Amino acid sequence: MKLFHVVIAMFCLLSAFSSQANECPQGEKNVSFKKLTQLSQNFGKALVEGPKTTRETKAVLWINEVKSSASDIDTLVQFDDGKTALSLVEELERNTFLSEQWLAGGEPENVNSLVGLYYRKSAFLSENPDEIYVDVESGKVTLNLDAVKHKGCRAYLMGWVDAINTYRDIAFQRNAQVVSDLAIEYGKQWNRYFDEGRSQTLIDRPFTAWFYSDELSSQNFVLPPKYQLFLAHPSVLMEYVGDANDGSQFEAALAVEWLGINAWQSCFGADFACGASLVSTYSDRAGVDDIGHGLMLHVKNSYSFGATVRDGDVGYFITVDLLKAFEDKQSEVKAWQIKANEILGKETGQ
Repeated sequence: MKLFHVVIAMFCLLSAFSSQANECPQGEKNVSFKKLTQLSQNFGKALVEGPKTTRETKAVLWINEVKSSASDIDTLVQFDDGKTALSLVEELERNTFLSEQWLAGGEPENVNSLVGLYYRKSAFLSENPDEIYVDVESGKVTLNLDAVKHKGCRAYLMGWVDAINTYRDIAFQRNAQVVSDLAIEYGKQWNRYFDEGRSQTLIDRPFTAWFYSDELSSQNFVLPPKYQLFLAHPSVLMEYVGDANDGSQFEAALAVEWLGINAWQSCFGADFACGASLVSTYSDRAGVDDIGHGLMLHVKNSYSFGATVRDGDVGYFITVDLLKAFEDKQSEVKAWQIKANEILGKETGQ
């Protein structure tokens, strides 16, 4: 009888020891994967900043540690259908290195395309298994985990997933910084457009927005148009008509730019702006027709000059962009947005 009790005790002890040997480590979920987390961080930083050789080196160190950790997990956890963590990691490896453009020194168009692992816990009291999966182009590859049998392994496996995905987190953070920097820089460019460009009326703005509707409707950051367009744009100028009667030769005149364009940043590569418009002028003069037609040239977004012809009589004029002097920038920006949104079919804020 004593021998029987000894055998039973030894059997229980061995069973307990075996159970303990296969139990997942407990505690903070990332503690067990410090090395993997560090290598994943190094890999992510290399993707963002490093040269090609560094990227390749860090990638190899990272994926080797991922495989090693997967093998350790397979000694602790039995997944459904005989699948293994190592097989999932091999699928991750095949799809991660579809991002060869990063290893070659380029950048992906969308960092969200970088492949990682996902952990989905089953609902409370649900009989469905937990899932660890990699979502790839060929379809979702999944490991199913008995949530009741391996409940103590949840934190451990979630820590493993987080450690692997750290390389993507670095890329996401860098992408967020790039987006922030772009927003600031593009905002500065739009400020320059409103500050430095020629003044535009409530007709000019929607006309320009309509012409550039494809670019302005993009979901990405958009720089201001390279050219300002003008339609029936009014102005005041001083015009000289030599054939007019004495006392009527140099007078103020009203002008309408029927159609115009202005390269507000650079004139054919030069460091000043330039443009041109088809124009008509009107002034009440003795000895010549009141209305003339001609060409107006624009320089540095503020000064315009040109010539008109009225029944053979030539007139010369010069003007300053007076509208610019009275323009309120905040109102200008808001009006531009409203008109552009109307053209693009977007709702405007209240």
